[in-house]
Amino acid sequence: MLCMTVLASSSAEVSSWVHPGVLVSPSRLAYIKDQCLNARPGPVFDAYKKALRSQYARLDWSPHGPPASGTIECGSYSRPDFGCTNESTDTSSAYLQALLFAINGTQRYAENAIAVLNVYAAGLHKYSNSNAPLQAGWSMMFYTKAAELLKHTGAPWPEEEQRALSAMLNRVSLPLVYGGSGA
Repeated sequence: MLCMTVLASSSAEVSSWVHPGVLVSPSRLAYIKDQCLNARPGPVFDAYKKALRSQYARLDWSPHGPPASGTIECGSYSRPDFGCTNESTDTSSAYLQALLFAINGTQRYAENAIAVLNVYAAGLHKYSNSNAPLQAGWSMMFYTKAAELLKHTGAPWPEEEQRALSAMLNRVSLPLVYGGSGA
């Protein structure tokens, strides 16, 4: 995971770290690419076609981004919902678009996923209210899956932007995930 890379204590550790494939290993991704790009009938190709039709795979996706205050406020049952739903849809799109880029190489998918990650890296400063730990953990799962796919499949994502996302996750999300809700 991206957080593991960030938390490594030296640059030597980071440069020797090898992507484990969190949910999609390199061999599994190669299999999926073969099934999808060669239109092999079956569940993998069917899922790929469904993913391409998803609202989260739109090539004109534009991230909602966090509220102008930089605080996403998520209460119980999404009341209040200041940025919670927007972050959830944005991070779902970032992951799906990063996965589609890894499968078919369409540059626009990588650009869209990177745009989502960058807007939150720059603009998310805090989570608040009762569901803050849940929202942080849920979104962090998608941020890291998207980031790892982009990082390890040749997406044009500058190192400084990757570091900015890592810094935001470590500063804003990770403390809430570690601390939990206490509920």
